Amino acid sequence: MAGSDKLPPFYLQEITNNLHSGEVHKATSQVKEALSHYPSDRNLLIIANDVFRACNDLDAALWSAKELIEHHPSYFDGYCRAAQELNKMNRLIEAVDLISVGLDKFPEDLWTLYTAMTIHLDDKNYQVACEYGDKLFSIHPSFGIFYTPYVECLYRLNLNDKAEEVIDVAYSRFPTEIMAIRLKLDLMLRKR
Repeated sequence: MAGSDKLPPFYLQEITNNLHSGEVHKATSQVKEALSHYPSDRNLLIIANDVFRACNDLDAALWSAKELIEHHPSYFDGYCRAAQELNKMNRLIEAVDLISVGLDKFPEDLWTLYTAMTIHLDDKNYQVACEYGDKLFSIHPSFGIFYTPYVECLYRLNLNDKAEEVIDVAYSRFPTEIMAIRLKLDLMLRKR
């Protein structure tokens, strides 16, 4: 133990409980205390990022994500989280560079591909975003949250027939999900 009577799982439980009950400032204090004892614990760094995001402290969220990369370079989530924070800070070039490093290490990871797609979409690089959407569609078709931004990329590139095919697949896989229903309704309205 690194100078604390509490082990990381105990901190995690306390922080999670406070975060879920809306006691963000208490969770923030606990995160700082936990990381002072266990600065490289992966789960504590992840929850720290969640807490800092909940506080809208983008600098601290970016710091925790970069610490996750430094201490756990073989874990995909640090790259995704850091790139997402950079994207929120409108530091798109850095976000693209960082998620590219993540993609080199984890070329088929669904969260890494999804993060790359959304960052390139925000950067208005629709062709590249669509390429990551294509890859998600082929290897992770059950990952429902990617369909809406992917269809947006297809529409922006005037690939309307392909967008229709993707919407049909989304609707067949997720017929009761709001995302799929909205995509289907949007398609019907476009055809009017």
